[in-house]
Parts: sequence; structure tokens; C-alpha cells
Amino acid sequence: MRDGAELWEDGIFALLPGSLDDPSTRGRSRRRSRVSLALTAPHRTREVDPSGSLMLRRNGGHERVEVEISRERLRQVRKLILDVRKARTNGVRPRICGCHVCSSVRGDEVARITERNKDLTLLFGIGRVYAAILEKAGIRSWEALLDRDSTEVVQILRRRNKFVSVAEVDRWKYHAESWRHRRPVFFGEEPCVEEPFIALDLEYLSFHGGLIWLVGACLVDGEEIEYLQEWADTRAEEERALRERHVDLFGWTRRSVRLPRARLDLKQVATYLGVPRLSPVRDGMEAELLYDRYRRSRDAGQRSTLRQSLCDYNRDDLDALMGTARRLGELSRESDVAASG
Repeated sequence: MRDGAELWEDGIFALLPGSLDDPSTRGRSRRRSRVSLALTAPHRTREVDPSGSLMLRRNGGHERVEVEISRERLRQVRKLILDVRKARTNGVRPRICGCHVCSSVRGDEVARITERNKDLTLLFGIGRVYAAILEKAGIRSWEALLDRDSTEVVQILRRRNKFVSVAEVDRWKYHAESWRHRRPVFFGEEPCVEEPFIALDLEYLSFHGGLIWLVGACLVDGEEIEYLQEWADTRAEEERALRERHVDLFGWTRRSVRLPRARLDLKQVATYLGVPRLSPVRDGMEAELLYDRYRRSRDAGQRSTLRQSLCDYNRDDLDALMGTARRLGELSRESDVAASG
């Protein structure tokens, strides 16, 4: 404690109620307290929308950018603060989501608990919001979802202004069947690829306009496999590297198959199908951080090492993509034969 302030565990100083009347705080520390209080309640002569500023790193320097803050964003922040307070008081129920903690840091623990609970968020397309609505309607697990009519589920969500189609609910049920039987469930389209085919993998920035900085391709024709990688540091190089035609394996998987896995990203699908991954780079986020280091480095040796690591990661993705496409094709054809038999 200092100058009539207490340091909370979250790093925020709070004025102590008795500090203004304490003789030991009169004078300089008391004036500081008054200033602090005045700054928390500024005088306004007119209504203005809140705003702020960011310091962005651009072209090797820093640039100050003014940012408008909408009232809706403030409402969302207030709600988030309330949710955090509730979580600190009551704890948090583990659920599948895309945040770094649930998907990476504590991903194994979250997966184990949600699988044990047959949680609704294990189904592709159901997040925390949809799950909460369905649970209030008595659908508390993916197993319970299988017992409900798809049209009824659509109506439950529609009453809460959440609109999905009957076909989407049917896809949730296909995924639930996959979890129930612990095997892939195919539906919808024919197998996505037949050999020969090209596996295409892109590495790109999620900011600064989304530059695609590495295009990797793998031509697969039986035992013959040929790799192609094109590096791009500029938009012009990106345009030259891109190809116009490709099959989106994720899109096909989303439309046509469910696996006993919570997500359909390449890493989870490849792992389930037994396709090995060799690169020490864990995911796209780490690859993006390494690429940022590559861009900032002025050391030729370090840039060469980083570039090779990223190319190895991209090739690992291509191998996983190739193996996943082949294995899904095989399983899909086996499923068709079993269905016709």
C-alpha cells in the first residue's frame, strides 16, 4: 500500500475509503487522490461518441491511428466483464471453442471433459450460444439431440432469433452419430478427389491485408508425387504464385463427412486418420509468428533458416493434406460399397 492506494491482485490500484480523512494522507497524497478522482469523472459540455487511439507499427516506424468505439462495442465489453466476474466466482464449464486456451493450452483437458459429458459443442456448428439455448430446451447433450426432430430444433432456435436450416440440424445429427459409433459418417456429395489431383496449401497473414506469403502444391498420381512451393514477399509475387482452380478439402469435409472429433481442421482430421505430422511448428499461429520474425530480421542466415523452417512446415501440411484426401476418399468409397451391399 502506498499514498492511500491498495494494489489489487489484478494489478489495479484502488483508493482506500479512509485515506482522504487520514491525517497522514493530508497534503500531497490527498491532492493526488483528488486529482485521481477528478480524472475518473471528466466534465462534458456535449454528448460525444467514445474514441481511442492505437499505435501501429508500419513501414518500420510507429503510426498513431484514431479509432471510433461504438456504443455496441462498449455494451459487449461490459457484458464480457460481467461474464468474467461470474466465471471467477462460479468457475467455467469446459466447452469446445476456438480460443487459444481451449483449443491449445488446455485443449487435451477440455476435449477429455467435453467427450465425457457428450457436450453439444463437440458438434461442428454448435458453439456456446447455440448450446445454451438448446440446453434450456432440455437438449443437454449430443445424445439428447439425436432423439429430437430436426424441425423442432429449428423452431427452438428460431424463437431465440437464431436461424438455421433443417439440413444444418441434420448435419449436427450426422456428427452426433459419428461420436456415438466412433467412426466417420459420410453423407451428401460424392468423394471429393480422384487421382491424379493437386493438394494445395496456403500460408497467409491474418492482418495487413491477408498477404498469401507461401503457396505449396503437391501433384499426386499414384506413386508419383511432385512438390511445388512458391514464396511471395509482395502482392505481385502473390498473384504469380496463386492458381485459379482447386478443390477445397475443408469445404467438402464440412458438407459431406463427420468424424468423432470436435473440429474439422487439418491437424485434427489428419491425426484421427493416422496421417503423421513431422514439423516442430505446431500450427498456423506459430507459423505466422515465425514469418513475422523472418520479415523483421536483417540477418541473412537467420532469414534463410526461418524460411526453410516455414517451407518444411508447409510441406508437412501438404503431406497431411495429401494423406487426408486419400484416406477420406478410401473411406468414402468403402462406405458407398457397404451401403449398396
